[in-house]
Amino acid sequence: MLELREIAKIVDGVAKDTFTSRNFVRPIVEPAVDSVGNEALHVMIVIKPGAMDRVSGDAIFDTLTRIHDRLQGQGDERFPIIQYATEKDLKAAVDA
Repeated sequence: MLELREIAKIVDGVAKDTFTSRNFVRPIVEPAVDSVGNEALHVMIVIKPGAMDRVSGDAIFDTLTRIHDRLQGQGDERFPIIQYATEKDLKAAVDA
């Protein structure tokens, strides 16, 4: 299994490529458990405000596929559960 910082580098590279720096801010990667109890990864892709209006559905799907494929290519079988949020969304969640 890869370390979280290694996974964050993978996510960062993929998201910069598929979302571009115009829309992408940073990744947050944490260990997680999927719906059947298997180890997984919670991947938060922090985006700039309005990014989802500027990014195609294909780019979103491509991001998931490429992250998953790169993790498997590095021998990490955990499934990435991906979510998107702005910095404002994250702050609101903390303040709630």
